Amino acid sequence: MNKNAGLFAMLTSMVFWGFGNPFSDYAVQAFSSGEMFVVEVGTGTIGFFAIVLLVPRIRGNIGRIPWKICLPLGFIMPGFCYYLGNIGYKYGTVTTGVILMSCEAIFMAVGGVFVLKESLPLKSIAAVCLGMLGVIVVGISGQSSNPETLGLTTHVLGFTVSAGLVGAGAFLLSGALSAAFGLLVRKYASTTDVVGLTLGQLVSAFIFAVIIMVTQHVDVVSLYRQTSYFWAATAAGMLGIAFAFLLFNQASENVTARQTALLLNLIPVIAITIGAIIGRGLPTPVQAIGAVIVLVSLFALETKELEVYETPA
Repeated sequence: MNKNAGLFAMLTSMVFWGFGNPFSDYAVQAFSSGEMFVVEVGTGTIGFFAIVLLVPRIRGNIGRIPWKICLPLGFIMPGFCYYLGNIGYKYGTVTTGVILMSCEAIFMAVGGVFVLKESLPLKSIAAVCLGMLGVIVVGISGQSSNPETLGLTTHVLGFTVSAGLVGAGAFLLSGALSAAFGLLVRKYASTTDVVGLTLGQLVSAFIFAVIIMVTQHVDVVSLYRQTSYFWAATAAGMLGIAFAFLLFNQASENVTARQTALLLNLIPVIAITIGAIIGRGLPTPVQAIGAVIVLVSLFALETKELEVYETPA
């Protein structure tokens, strides 16, 4: 894959992730977070393996799966990251979700100081602080303006908590775990075959999905009868796991870190647009201000810091 093809593949993966998020948000209207996770990860994993088996050029990667590193990484991403994202969508909206989860880059910058012993210049610290301000604005606005959860509470560890707060917290934790996954890959699996790594990750996530299916008594047949929601969950799995993971990993060796980071900012833009089209709401004026603050901070952080990891393509 040459540079231009890699850039197009990376761009396409972001579009697929952008489309996958609002489909998840739509499906959890009828499904529990666990039911959504089972369908999404199940179809995404099966779809990914089917694609690999059908493409001779990458079929041989099946024999190069680094199981020792893949099993724990798969429980983090897509495992807990996607499961927490679905909890967030259960108690929030795609607008709040994609903005809060896009703070992965902020968490990665801070985590890099502790995990990879990287330095964080003053300008980057300012960008991180600006981003967290935007997160607070988006989170509070999302909690107070979502008609589906306004005034509703849920129980967490015996405490009664605002449903909107649970949703915002789940989104942020998903973004933090996604950053942790990126840091662990850079530290322990930077030279690992990317397709083999993803195959192992998805096997691990599939095991996680089976555990959820058994412990939460998920009846896939009954889910299938809820036609529109089931196919929305399936679309989320195919777009957000099978196609997006494959294209992203295939492109990662031919696209610079800075290009990848900047393209990641397309995901919330696409997701919010598609969410509005399928009736999942537009951001409020306050959320829009918070989103701009977050995106500005991400742009400042990524263009300044991720040049360190840029390699010739």
